[in-house]
This record gives sequence, structure tokens and C-alpha cells, in this order.
Amino acid sequence: MREAFSAFGSEIYRPLVTLVLPGAIGAFPWFIALMDRSSTVRTFVGGKPPEATLGFLLVLLFLGHVFEDLGSLIESRIFDVTCNRRSSGQYKENWYRYLRVAYRLEPVGHRYLRTLVLRMKFELNSVPALVVAIPGCWFSNITVVPKCIVTGVLLVLSLYLMWEACQSHKLLDEVRGQLLRGIIEMPSPASGDAGGAAA
Repeated sequence: MREAFSAFGSEIYRPLVTLVLPGAIGAFPWFIALMDRSSTVRTFVGGKPPEATLGFLLVLLFLGHVFEDLGSLIESRIFDVTCNRRSSGQYKENWYRYLRVAYRLEPVGHRYLRTLVLRMKFELNSVPALVVAIPGCWFSNITVVPKCIVTGVLLVLSLYLMWEACQSHKLLDEVRGQLLRGIIEMPSPASGDAGGAAA
């Protein structure tokens, strides 16, 4: 039962982190700008909150998928190419070898790899989301000084997440390389104790 809950949790958590959150980052400033500038939008949101909420969620999911595509494009066109050059072609070979692996026992490193992939996907998807959010801030009715501050923060944050995504990508390559070297199967503590007692 516990495994079912943890699997359900991860199935919900992954889209929240990689789709909904980046979608919200990109859409929220534009939503605020529309609320500031359009009385029609304000009337619609105030008069029909369920429909407005559903529409906003659909926009979030749509943008989340667009940002995920852009993040994958960054990964394949920039990170994969530089990683492959750095490793003299070993990166692609290791990646395709890893895709063909079927483990009888799940190594600890495999769970760590899933965590790294989730983190990198969030970082990559958030970069285009932050860039899209910047013009939305400038369309709102906020004064110029806060707009400049928010723009600076979003730019710095997007550059930082791009750098973090690059580090995560390198670490993923290293972990995959270690997993391809083979698994060390350790005896369980219970069987070790039993062997010691029998001796």
C-alpha cells in the first residue's frame, strides 16, 4: 500500500514540478497585466471564477508543455553536443547503451538518477518560463523601478537555472557512466547475521 502511495505521489509530483510550476511562472505576470489593462477580463474573472480558473489551468498546462519542449531543445542542441565533444563521442554511446539496460535489481544509483532528471527538467523548463515572464511584467501597471528590479531578478534567476541545469546534465552523464560499469550486489544484513550465527 505504501508503494502505491509513493508511486501515486511521484506521478503527481513530476507534472507539478516540470509542467504546472514553469507554466505558472510564465503565465502569471501576463495574467496580472491582463487584469490591470482589461476591464473585460476583470469582469469575466469576477463573474465566472470556475470558468476563469479552468481556463487559467489549461493555459498553464499548455505553456508547461511548450516550455518542456524548449527545455528539451536546449538540452539536445547545447548540453548534449558539448558533452559529446568533451567526452570524444562517448556521451552518445553511453546514453544509448544505458537505454538498452534492463536491471534485475534496481540499483540505488537508478533512484538517484531519477531525482537528478526531475531536477534538471525543472531547471530547463523554468529558463524559458522566466524569459516569457519578463515582458508580462512590463505590460502590467507597476511603476518602472519595480519593473526593472523584477526584470533583473528574473534574468539572474534564469541564468542561474541554466548554469544549474548544465551541472545537473554533467552529473547525470557521470552517474549513467558509473551504472554502466556494473552493479555491486551486497548481501542483506539479515543473511549476513544468519551466516555469522551459523559459523
